[in-house]
Amino acid sequence: MASILVKKSEGSEVLKNRIEERLSRLISLQGSDPGFFLLATHSFVEGYLRDFLDMHGMDYHFPDLLYKLKEKKLAETKGYIKELSALNDLNNRQSLVNGVRHSFEPIDPEEAVAATYTFIQFCALIGLDHHKELQSLMKNLEIWNERQSKQELMESLFRIRLQLEQSQKENKQILDDIDELRKTQTEVSHFTIRIKNLELELEQVKESKDKKDSRVDDLRQKKHQLENEKRKSEIRITELEDAKKYLENLSRLSSYTRTRYNYEQNITRLTREQQRVLDNINLRTDFLIKGGAGTGKTLVLIKSLEKAIALQESELDFSENKLGIKLLTYNKTLAKYDKYIACVLDHSDEAEMISTADKFLYDSLRLIDRAYNISYDNNYTKNLVSEFNLTDFIDDQAVANEIEGYLFANDISRVEYIDQKILRKGLKRPLNQTQREAVWAIRDSVIKSMEESLLFTKNYSRKVILNYLADNPDDDIIRNLNFTFIDEVQDLTAVDIKTIRACSKRAVVMAGDADQSIYQPGFSFIRSDIDIRGTTKILRTNFRNTLEIHKLAERYRAKSESIDMDTQPEAFRSGPIPELYQGADKDELLSLIVKRVNLFIRNLNYDPENICILVPSNKDVGAVQEVIKAAGYNSHDLRENTFSFEAKDVIRISTLHSSKGLDFPVVLLLLHRSPFTGRIFDNDTLEKMKRNLIYVSLTRAMDHVNVNVFVLDGESKVESGDLVEVFEETNS
Repeated sequence: MASILVKKSEGSEVLKNRIEERLSRLISLQGSDPGFFLLATHSFVEGYLRDFLDMHGMDYHFPDLLYKLKEKKLAETKGYIKELSALNDLNNRQSLVNGVRHSFEPIDPEEAVAATYTFIQFCALIGLDHHKELQSLMKNLEIWNERQSKQELMESLFRIRLQLEQSQKENKQILDDIDELRKTQTEVSHFTIRIKNLELELEQVKESKDKKDSRVDDLRQKKHQLENEKRKSEIRITELEDAKKYLENLSRLSSYTRTRYNYEQNITRLTREQQRVLDNINLRTDFLIKGGAGTGKTLVLIKSLEKAIALQESELDFSENKLGIKLLTYNKTLAKYDKYIACVLDHSDEAEMISTADKFLYDSLRLIDRAYNISYDNNYTKNLVSEFNLTDFIDDQAVANEIEGYLFANDISRVEYIDQKILRKGLKRPLNQTQREAVWAIRDSVIKSMEESLLFTKNYSRKVILNYLADNPDDDIIRNLNFTFIDEVQDLTAVDIKTIRACSKRAVVMAGDADQSIYQPGFSFIRSDIDIRGTTKILRTNFRNTLEIHKLAERYRAKSESIDMDTQPEAFRSGPIPELYQGADKDELLSLIVKRVNLFIRNLNYDPENICILVPSNKDVGAVQEVIKAAGYNSHDLRENTFSFEAKDVIRISTLHSSKGLDFPVVLLLLHRSPFTGRIFDNDTLEKMKRNLIYVSLTRAMDHVNVNVFVLDGESKVESGDLVEVFEETNS
């Protein structure tokens, strides 16, 4: 990348020599005192920006210089700028730098390594990454390649976490104190400016010809009053030392952890573990990439998609109907996110191959007959059933759930359902054989009605495709895929997967985790006609979450009696402990959320788009948007068609369900009620699905070290009560 910050008034050779000299001096400091090295990197950045922006001698502070550069980069560049996060990290690390500069405070060597990576990101941002001196700095980062926790080497960070933990015991009061601290600090700044203006005015009056100007005494009195007010505010700031220390510690750990995450997620390369899994995908057989939250399943899936493209391009194909490649997801939000990740990886061509399973299967159905259509209306099956349900033992909604959600969703045959007694697991009241025969008769009538109208339910539309392919196995118009990739496969129905498999001539590669299933209780590949015996590989390292978040989430997952013991990942990055906030009612919880939003944006310098607020149901989205708007921030429901993951300065809001497969730097989880999971299942199944939803939500936190979970005081629900319990266990 050519430098964008070369001043026209200086010769490029002179500037190049100056930069190389400064970089050489930096390299000579490697291995010396970590604090001095940190101070040197920030001095380099500040000096460089003052040269470029011509701000020597002006009353601009370091954050002002960073903001000017950020404005310039955003104006010049469209789309995602990977290195832009370095500016926030530099800003957040400034208090640590000042501690070294003014108080000779020590810092941990790990923080110096994190600062080195931030500095290298900054150099890439401004176009200095071509300098050979940076290669020496890069070598110092190799310590992280082992991907192991260095907690034993991080004593100073451990002490900071202990101080944070002590502060968090009264976290509601801390939030109030932070608000007061911010206001009081603003008051001191205003007093300082007003006093300075009065001093200037006094000087002007004293220099006037009228030596007895009556304004002198008045100005002195005003100045004296302001100085007294300023002293009172400064005393109050010292009284709020706990809040100030909390912010400093949280900022320090946030900056360290974000930088380390940025390094680990330098997604131009895979980890050794991920590369081994990718190497095992031979594209000749179906394959499952299995792993817990944050292990990089989607990344490996996208890389295997790239592998399939390369293979297909190497094979000469002169046929008219060239077979395609697709990456399918279970909803639009995840498809949009996977496209965004593909673009971040510089694979924009691959992004065009990503869509939802629903869209692909709808298009496939329409290829059979343009008159065919699908109804996504939740009441459509119930309305059909109501014409034929003459029983007295089951209502229309229950029959509709049984037919659409079980028989069609799993492609259950009559023999299996009635004679072999393969029953839907988790139902409140299982049906006897006579009742099942009555339900099957209603099913047949519903199918006949749909075939006459050419309007099918979602799950039965898959059966229409399967029936067509059974009669026309060589139809390349419908069987039009060579390779298919499926993300979060556990949330598709068995008939979804079975139909996608039937449309694919070669391999189907899937990524998923049964313990993150939020739609399909009792998910199994058995009914999907996919054999993954011997072709399943497990990712075991969690790169998304910090040790503290991971520990909390895994303890919560362990409360469930039916967890998948094969997918127990390990984390390695350290950070602040998660925080639990409890309130008397929903209004108090919303107020707490606003205070946390203020903290992250105003004190920790997170951009609004780094924050996602997760809510239990659609009904709660509007209430959150109202309080966020009242606090002066923009927000966007990420499920809307107009939402873009590239959008800036907008807080993201989502239901727990729609957060699946995504990750966010900051997660605020509102749990004033249990998440909705339907009504047709027994209590044990409903509880398991709710636990999965909460687990998924906890593990969405990406490079921010502090998941904030909000539940009501005295919450009686088992899954929420267990959440409070694991918070207490984790933080004890």
